[in-house]
Amino acid sequence: MVFFASMLVAQPQEGNYKIRFEPTAKLQTGTRVPIEVTVTDDLLKPLINAKVLLTCTEVTGSAEFEVEAKATTPGTYVAKAVFPKTGTWSIRALVTRNDRRSSRVIQFTVAE
Repeated sequence: MVFFASMLVAQPQEGNYKIRFEPTAKLQTGTRVPIEVTVTDDLLKPLINAKVLLTCTEVTGSAEFEVEAKATTPGTYVAKAVFPKTGTWSIRALVTRNDRRSSRVIQFTVAE
C-alpha cells in the first residue's frame, strides 16, 4: 500500500496593517531616493520584524523594479529606490509578517 501525504500551504491572510509611505527627498532619476514606510498593526502599535517590499511600476508599464525596505526604528522602514526614468510611477508597499500581509499603492511623479 502507498500513502500520499498532501501538504497544505497556508495562504497569507489580510494583516489589517496601516501603511503610510512617502519619499524623504525629491523624486528624481538616477539617484537613490529614500522612501520611508511607517507600519502599524490593527491596534495602532508599531509593526516590528516585518518584510517590507516596494514594487515601483511606471504607469505606462514599460519599467518596473523592486526594492526592500530595511527597519530603522520600530514600525519604520526605509527603502532606497533608483528610478530609471521620469514620469508617473505607481509604488506598491507590501508588508508581510508571519502569515499576514497588507499592501497600499500610491502614485508619484518622478522628475529629472
